[in-house]
Amino acid sequence: MPRDRAGELMNTLRQGMIDITTASLSQVREVPAVQTRMAAMLWGVFIADALSAPAHWYYDTAAMRRDYGGDITFYVAPKPVHSGNVIMSNHWRDNKHNVRGLVEGGHMLHGKGQVWATQLAHYHSGLEAGENTLNSLCARVVMRQMAQDGGRYEAAAVLDAYKRFMTTPGSHNDAYAEAFHRQFFHNHLIEGRPLEDAAGAENHDTPSIGGFVMLPPVLLISEVEGPQAAVETTLKHLNLTHRSARLAAMATVYSGALLSVLQGGELQEAALRGGALLGWDLRAVVEEGLPDAVVVSQVMGPACYISDSLPVVFYLAYKYGHDPATAMERALLANTNAGGENAHRGSALGALIGAAVGMENIPQKLLTGLAAHAELKSEITALCDALADRARSDHKAEL
Repeated sequence: MPRDRAGELMNTLRQGMIDITTASLSQVREVPAVQTRMAAMLWGVFIADALSAPAHWYYDTAAMRRDYGGDITFYVAPKPVHSGNVIMSNHWRDNKHNVRGLVEGGHMLHGKGQVWATQLAHYHSGLEAGENTLNSLCARVVMRQMAQDGGRYEAAAVLDAYKRFMTTPGSHNDAYAEAFHRQFFHNHLIEGRPLEDAAGAENHDTPSIGGFVMLPPVLLISEVEGPQAAVETTLKHLNLTHRSARLAAMATVYSGALLSVLQGGELQEAALRGGALLGWDLRAVVEEGLPDAVVVSQVMGPACYISDSLPVVFYLAYKYGHDPATAMERALLANTNAGGENAHRGSALGALIGAAVGMENIPQKLLTGLAAHAELKSEITALCDALADRARSDHKAEL
């Protein structure tokens, strides 16, 4: 298994050796209009997350299949019991990242204390089929705020919106909040730090794929400001919640792949390049013919850590990316049934595939099956329209 190459990547990025504006554009193909790929990029975040919500953090995929009667093939509600979840009750007992103080104090996760206190409760107990988990809901917060701000990313406004969403009772129905949310709001609400300085100190789980879920909306400013400015802004946003040089390096690689396919680059080529930057020969991995669950659990790693999860994103994009008509459904279901940190990993994968295949290649059932389909359609349209209006306005100003 390749070693974690974050330090090497950071040095490479500083030397300007990774040109994100041209990555994977050597074989530009006939692609859907950029507007449909922008929208599909966002839809992919929510489709993948909702598919994986019931199977989230199952490291024993045989147990997952027992609990759900086989592979997951469409949206299903999480069952109340998760046979592998001892994390939440342990964190509640130990008050990790002040979870009890935040919940019992009425600051966040309102009314969800009993889920945390119950051993083997599902992380997302209470969600309906097709409903999204918390990180994807925070991506919606970013989308709504950017649309309200005319297709611009304003960090202060996004942070204010994030705070309102997380601290307002009834704003969402998820029970679980990753460590970065708990650290952020402990630092802000309990310790009194300003929002822009509330991110937790880096620890072993800071460089995780959960930090990528809010990034795709921010990256869309590339259509107005260009790829380099978009990546710089995206890394600034990431730093507001995840202060990790390792995660920033990996986010730069992921952003390069995502923007390359959004600009018309070929998906499999982008995935191969991304994998190579992380030390993986994805063509060789696929040619071994191992089941996806084996590749994820025994070759690359199923956990949230970015050195495990990002190679899986590129692996699944490469393996299933040859046919635009089937890539979204096949790759995302493979991701779901491979278990582990599949929800947030899936959101990163869904955005990458959506940016490549466009709306016309997303099965309609995956759109309409989402619990918040109507709201998502409105919010995604609003952001894409705001970006298009901004691009036209800026173009006129240059004339």
